[in-house]
Amino acid sequence: GVPAKYSDEHYRLWHDPDDSMENQSPYALEQSGLITEALIRQLLAMDNFPVDSGPYLYFEGSQEILSGLPLWLIFISFVAIFYAGSYFIGRGSLSEKGKQWLGALPHFIGLWLPLVASILLLYLLVEVRLMDEFTSYPGTTKDFTQLNPRWPAVIILLLGMTVFFSIGRLFVQRFAGARPAPEFKHIKSLAFLVIALISLFLLITDPFALVFFVPILFWFLIGGRRGFGKILDIFLFMLGGLMLYALIYFFGFVILRYGFVFLWYFISAISTGMFSFVDVLGGAAIIAAGLSILVKPPQKSHEGEVGAVAEAPIPAEG
Repeated sequence: GVPAKYSDEHYRLWHDPDDSMENQSPYALEQSGLITEALIRQLLAMDNFPVDSGPYLYFEGSQEILSGLPLWLIFISFVAIFYAGSYFIGRGSLSEKGKQWLGALPHFIGLWLPLVASILLLYLLVEVRLMDEFTSYPGTTKDFTQLNPRWPAVIILLLGMTVFFSIGRLFVQRFAGARPAPEFKHIKSLAFLVIALISLFLLITDPFALVFFVPILFWFLIGGRRGFGKILDIFLFMLGGLMLYALIYFFGFVILRYGFVFLWYFISAISTGMFSFVDVLGGAAIIAAGLSILVKPPQKSHEGEVGAVAEAPIPAEG
């Protein structure tokens, strides 16, 4: 809400010792006063405090509130889309679906566990002091530690992720043995089951966080294409993170003016526990689910076995 001609001065004074009454903007103080006034007027207009609790949407134009069952039905219907998608992709009985999901599970785990290992590596980097440890997260967005990445830690994290994903692929390849690769529709069905389970968790704990799942609907259009069609699948996969990109842009580039250093801020937030371990596990599972649809499952090479069969003597008749 700051006029463009004052934006630089506003940012300079933000979280700065010069942020004193002499440098306060009358416009900003007016906004603070209007917010307080609006709150008082709303409280004065109430005969009693609202007895209902739970999520709600307030529409300023009509001054109406959407809450209770109608709002919960919207949340539940959205979560149900992922469950329905999981079931109707590669349709079959529940017992058949269970077998299909088990067949595709190693491929998903081979992508999810490397991400989990990378998260644990971040915690380890804090323990060995390659990353900073805080009893509480830094209170100012201009803190030196947030604006200056620890490059050794970044390099170790990237190398670690590379090693973890390589091990994950080898694990799946060894586990597959002589079994055929799971079909794409079975992999996709499992991926949306994972997304559905995590969306159900959010429905219970923080339903408005489901807004981050809206762009994931693009993943329904990923078709396991080959050749130039693969580019379309990659594009659809990237579209699934639109809400995350919006956060990075507005907070990292517009508000905080960090630029790509905001990614370091994000990594630090994970390493210092600003995001709980359960939250980052769920986020890793969502990423792994999307990658499982995009990446072909590794399979054990059978060239040696084929050669052995070709060279085997043919028994004589009789």
